Amino acid sequence: MALDSLTLFLLIGAGAVTAIPLLLFATGAKRISLSLIGFLQYIGPTIMLFLGVFLYHEPFSLVQLIAFLFIWAGLFIFTFSRLSRFRKIFERLTTFYKPKEKSL
Repeated sequence: MALDSLTLFLLIGAGAVTAIPLLLFATGAKRISLSLIGFLQYIGPTIMLFLGVFLYHEPFSLVQLIAFLFIWAGLFIFTFSRLSRFRKIFERLTTFYKPKEKSL
């Protein structure tokens, strides 16, 4: 089975188009917390949902809306509980390791 040059070029290009975003994601993922990565993973499907419903007029039932709202409510509850826990730990650390004031 022989491939013409255009098909071969497109196959190689498809590999690069797939690999480059994955490499960039892996590089960026090393720089942020895993909690933030998990939260950001919900952005893509949410955008796709909005595109499907509002741009392509896909059917979206009340049950699906309720499920969608429960998922995002759970994400917000988890995120804010983590933030409040982090703030408490940060306050404890800052009060415990208060820098000593220099006397004149």
